[in-house]
Amino acid sequence: MVNRVATAPLSRDRVLAAHRADGRSVATFNDIRGLDLADIDRIKPRDIDLRYAASGALFGALSGLAVTGGEIAIPTGAGGGAGLALIAGAVSFDAATTTLLSAAVVGHVGIYYGYDPVRPEEKLFSLAVLNWGTATSVAVKQAAFADLSILANGLYAGKSWIYLNETVTSRIATAFARQFQQRLIKRTLGKFVPVAAIVAGASLNWLTLEQIADAADAAYRRRFLLEKYPHLAEHEDPNTALAVPTTFDSEPDNMVEEDINVVELAEAEGVSFTTADDEDPGNEPNVDED
Repeated sequence: MVNRVATAPLSRDRVLAAHRADGRSVATFNDIRGLDLADIDRIKPRDIDLRYAASGALFGALSGLAVTGGEIAIPTGAGGGAGLALIAGAVSFDAATTTLLSAAVVGHVGIYYGYDPVRPEEKLFSLAVLNWGTATSVAVKQAAFADLSILANGLYAGKSWIYLNETVTSRIATAFARQFQQRLIKRTLGKFVPVAAIVAGASLNWLTLEQIADAADAAYRRRFLLEKYPHLAEHEDPNTALAVPTTFDSEPDNMVEEDINVVELAEAEGVSFTTADDEDPGNEPNVDED
């Protein structure tokens, strides 16, 4: 539901119109992926990350304010229950709004590179981008990058994506959401400091959204180039997984981050990445929705 709300305002027609206004002939949305990277950069807004980071900071400050109010109410006795409910509601609200903005910024970036965020396979790829963009430790970030690479290669080669429909995607997204929400809620624990929670909420959400925007741009940019120049994959440095800066360099021992593997979630729903069709280019599905 959050993904649908987040991507609803994004318009393919607006992107196509921007390219045409800049002098390029694009008849379908997929034609964008045949353009040069410089063409993409000319119409893609440079402040996408700032827009979403600012919105995230506002909601983070509001949730931090609510947490502070709840903590003040708890010692009063009679207001203890209401205070706890206020804190719980603030944490849930913050996680939901952060998820909404995260899905929106990933879709917003992807649409400029010619990837439609409403398609089932693109929804799955956006989950992998979110996973990579919010990973904290080096090990988890590298695992998330490997996950992202498998999905990108599968989308390009048409590996079994013909079996991926809206129902399957929804089940995968639901399983992903459970783990992703836990990751976000762990980060909100830093807001349980009266007064400072307002500043912590705003800054934490700003950094999270900015990091996700950077990850989305790097992921779609890489995918765009590899689809045009597959030979680049042969020279890719595995350490590229660390190219996007990590907001949180370390975590307490009791807050160890767990992997979220989108490929495993997809395979659990019957989406295979190693089939006989992989060896036969003639069996690749037609992905041009236009």
